[in-house]
Amino acid sequence: MKNAKQLEKEENRNIKKIFEIRERNRPLTSLLKNKTGYQKLEDYPQEVDYYLAESAEKKNKLEKEKKEIEKELPNASGTELVKKLQRNNDLETRIKELTKEQQRNIIPNQIFPRDQIVLLRLHSLTEEDRNKGLKLLKKYSPIYYTVYRKKGEKEEVIYVVNCHLNLMVYRLKKISKIIESIKDTENFKQAFTHTSYLNELKLRRSSDSEPSSENNEKPIFSYETLEFLGDSVLNFHTSLFIYHKFPNYAEGQMSKLKQLMVQEDTLACLSKEIGLGEFLQLGMGERKNHGAEKESILADIFESFVAALYLEKGSKMVHRFLSLTVFTWIEGKENMIWDYKSQLQEYCQAHKGRVNYRLKGKKIIREGHQQLFIVEVEVNDGPRTFWESGEGRSKSKAEQQAAAKAIKKLGIEEEKN
Repeated sequence: MKNAKQLEKEENRNIKKIFEIRERNRPLTSLLKNKTGYQKLEDYPQEVDYYLAESAEKKNKLEKEKKEIEKELPNASGTELVKKLQRNNDLETRIKELTKEQQRNIIPNQIFPRDQIVLLRLHSLTEEDRNKGLKLLKKYSPIYYTVYRKKGEKEEVIYVVNCHLNLMVYRLKKISKIIESIKDTENFKQAFTHTSYLNELKLRRSSDSEPSSENNEKPIFSYETLEFLGDSVLNFHTSLFIYHKFPNYAEGQMSKLKQLMVQEDTLACLSKEIGLGEFLQLGMGERKNHGAEKESILADIFESFVAALYLEKGSKMVHRFLSLTVFTWIEGKENMIWDYKSQLQEYCQAHKGRVNYRLKGKKIIREGHQQLFIVEVEVNDGPRTFWESGEGRSKSKAEQQAAAKAIKKLGIEEEKN
């Protein structure tokens, strides 16, 4: 009679066999490893086709099928194996439901990049819309485009999307555990205390308490000092990551890549996706102004959280957290280091022209009271002068959009291709 440990070891060996079969027969597994950074088989999350089983009944069905598959492992090909794994999991229905219900909520982010969202929607579209989608896929992810064009099967698309859905859940669970590990500490509380909350708290204390009792109150600080420390810790770990990950990059390329990884837009997106804004303590006035949605504040608390994590758990835990967020986010985006503004500037300099950006104005969006900046770019490429405008929630985003329109008008993208 086998004991629990022996059964567990046997189960792990069987899962490993499944992966080995896929490795031999399905090139997608290799692509996924390269895309997600899981270089070793043992580092990969729990077997993905069983990971999302929600109820005990589904789990029992999958376990039964798993046993049947294990009997046939020596003779099963990769494609046959996947078909068997998918038979009772009803992946196609689940993916379609996700597309309908959550399409508006899914936005490109560090865990669910744009190419995977395009891929997610392709298989359920009409022929005309699918062709449009393929153009997007080709632009944003040549690897996925090649896989889709070569295979072209729903099974392939669903398999890839299912893997990424599971990876998304897996990473979020890991991040949640890291947050929980320091949730009750003073550093954590400080990391999410905005100055507006602190000022209102001081006013309440001064009006409600007697002067003698003020000295007994514990001093509370805002996240600003932790943000200062977190900025340095984040820059150090990011620089180290780039140095080891991209050793062939020139110093200028490394600097641009680091700037992209630690800029406000990136950190704000990451904060939003992993739910750091839920812990934010704001004053009444700042809450009314939708402070929890401001990119500057979301980016600040990401840095202050990194500092709190460093003080409580040390450098190794910080690296683990950044591996699940910032370092994951940059995978496949290395080509973004040459942004539209730089590209336009280089083009105009080569043609003895000039580029000038001018802030035209601002406008308020009613939903969420968000402010949009409107920027106009004047482009002279020698023989002609023209103007394009762009909009964005920050001045830099608006400038990027205006530059992108100018690049399209100049036909620079076509020249590169």
